[in-house]
Amino acid sequence: MYEEFENKGTILEELVMFEVLSIRKAILNQTNKIVDPTEKLQTFIRLALKYLDQNSFILSVLHDESGFFKPFLKDKPQIIETGLEEIFVSILKEGVQRGVFRKMDEKIVGHCISLLFKRLTYGRNSPDHPFGLSQTNELSISSSME
Repeated sequence: MYEEFENKGTILEELVMFEVLSIRKAILNQTNKIVDPTEKLQTFIRLALKYLDQNSFILSVLHDESGFFKPFLKDKPQIIETGLEEIFVSILKEGVQRGVFRKMDEKIVGHCISLLFKRLTYGRNSPDHPFGLSQTNELSISSSME
């Protein structure tokens, strides 16, 4: 294994990124079929939440309250979050172009949505606020954004 990978940290990085990119591709394949940007945003959020609910390893990497993964993964969680935010921005831009959403600064709104998503999923650090699909209703996006 060490002929292919520098060290254990590199193996962990590759595993995390492979897993995250695989699920990202699967979610995007499902959401790209959706025409309505509002429905696309809702579906993307629900599928991402479902994935996090089912994948405790990635959830623990992103949450990493103890800092255990930080020395090994360095900036990988931030790269994952940036990718998530870019997807939100892309969907918002599409919605504005189609006239489904009112004019906005998509980057700012996309950043806010990604912060809400983080807070409602792996950003929680209190046992009183569990992770999971039940949080979807807190983060529902409706056509009232028009």
